This record gives sequence, C-alpha cells and structure tokens, in this order.
Amino acid sequence: MAFPLDALVRPGWQARLALDFACGAAGRTRMRATHRLGPLAVQKAHYPEGEVCHALLLHPPGGMVGGDRLRVDIAVQPGAQALMTTPGAGKWYRSLGATSHFDLDFRIESGATFEYLPQEAIVFDGALGASALDVTLEPDARFIGWDIVALGRQAGDAAFRSGRLAQNVSLRRAGVPLLIERAVYAGGDRLLSSPLGLAGWPVVGTLFAAGPGVAKALAAVRAALAPAGGPSGASTWDDVLVVRVLGDCTQRVRRSLEVVWAALRLAWLGRVAVAPRIWNT
Repeated sequence: MAFPLDALVRPGWQARLALDFACGAAGRTRMRATHRLGPLAVQKAHYPEGEVCHALLLHPPGGMVGGDRLRVDIAVQPGAQALMTTPGAGKWYRSLGATSHFDLDFRIESGATFEYLPQEAIVFDGALGASALDVTLEPDARFIGWDIVALGRQAGDAAFRSGRLAQNVSLRRAGVPLLIERAVYAGGDRLLSSPLGLAGWPVVGTLFAAGPGVAKALAAVRAALAPAGGPSGASTWDDVLVVRVLGDCTQRVRRSLEVVWAALRLAWLGRVAVAPRIWNT
C-alpha cells in the first residue's frame, strides 16, 4: 500500500513555552508561564531550599522526531533564584529526513541566578537534530548549565552509525560574547573513535558556568572531578568555567557532573547543593 505524500512531508510538533521567574514576597522566587503552545509545559514550582524556585520542564511526547521544533524562552528577573531540570532522559529519535530543532533562550537579569540541569539526551541511530542554547547575562548575573549527550544506546548495543546532532552554545554578558561553541556529532564519523575526538567514549558531559568570581571555584571543581571514571578537565577564562567529562554510560557521567555542581555551588554561590527530588525517582 502506498502512503499519501502529505504523510511523509507533514511537519512535526511545533511547541513553545515562555517562563518568567521573579522575586515575590519575602524574597521567594515565583514562576509564571507567559506563553504556551503545543506539547511543552512546566510543573508546579517546589521550594526545597527556601527562596530558590525549583521547576520541572515537561515534554509529554518524551522525545524529538523528524521535523519537531521546540522553543523555550526564560526570563529571570532581577534578584530571582531558580533551578530547572527535566523528569527523565530526552530522546532524539531516528528521522526519515527532517531535522528536529530544540532552541533555548535564557535572559538573566541583574543579581539573578539560574541553573539549567536537564537529564541526559539519548541520540538514536539515524537521528537528525539541532539544538541551540543562548544565554544573555547582565554583568552581575550568574548561570550554571549542563548538557549530557549519549550517542547511541549502549544497553541495547545500538551504536550511533548514522545521523547527526549539531549543538550551538552562546553565553553573552551585556552583549559581549563570553563563549561561542559549536559541536557536530555525525554518526559513524572517524572523530567518534579517534584520539583527536571522543576516543570511543559514547557519552559526553559538559558543564558551563558564567558570572563574576566563578574562577575562584576552579580548585574545588577540579578536586571534585578527580574521581571521574573517564577523561575529564576543567578550565576558566573571562568569568566562564567549563567542565568536560567523557564516559561509557550516562549514570557515571551524570554522577560526575552532580559532584562537580555541588562543589561549584558551594565554592561560588555559597549554597549547599539541594538536588531536585525527581533525580531520586
């Protein structure tokens, strides 16, 4: 039986979510959704550490398929303190030819702190994806974010032999670039196994932090990173700190980044790490 042509070219999900975090009564940060379209949502805010708002970003379909286009815009108002994570692993599924896009735009105002700590993303063989993270900070704003990418499904012996994931990261302060980074993971590419690339490690974890004084946390971050099972490193420049970890499974890489995050939070922000409770489920 032949499928109708429009079934093959029909675009995927189009979704957008816009959030606003602002200081409320007694210094507690409140969360408000200002725009929502399609399958993106946010769960009720939690306050496990007092004034800091913990939020859960939801994508009910559970993964990206060919042609999906998701966008999340977040404004963190002056003095607001917020942390966002996801309920489980994200997925980039195999595509018949259309590229999926996931774009995030964060604006962090004066005196505000925002932490974006999603759970890992699994890139299936044959997936075609593109993601972009744009963070704009005021001079005294602070940001911590991480990204964990698993190329293929190691438990199912399904290697990443075809497809492509392109990632763009941009951190800017008062309009001046602090970090511009572009990465392309191509299925079956020699760089995935080359010592000049990933050297055969299928999981890539990266933590970014930006804001005044972050360099003072470098020693604590490196000490926390020392037990990491795979190759790892941390460096700072121009009020930016970057940590990279390679590993053979998402659990080990994420655990390494969690320990680093806890050390960074304490040394830089003066806050004991309070993990989102969804991480324990």
